Amino acid sequence: MLYGMRRQGVGFLIVALVVATSRVYIGTHYASDTLGRAFTGVPAAMLVRVLYCEGSRTDQFITGIL
Repeated sequence: MLYGMRRQGVGFLIVALVVATSRVYIGTHYASDTLGRAFTGVPAAMLVRVLYCEGSRTDQFITGIL
């Protein structure tokens, strides 16, 4: 299962890089914008990955809302 998650993560990373590159190429964003979002988003995702506990009360509350 872990291998599948890593493989899926690599796929998402490739798609994110293509989208970011295309937005800089067409002039919608500056390169510094996309780098800033990456430097913010990657640590945030890592933090969620570390702190997330499946089946916890918080998880049940949030998934109950969704």
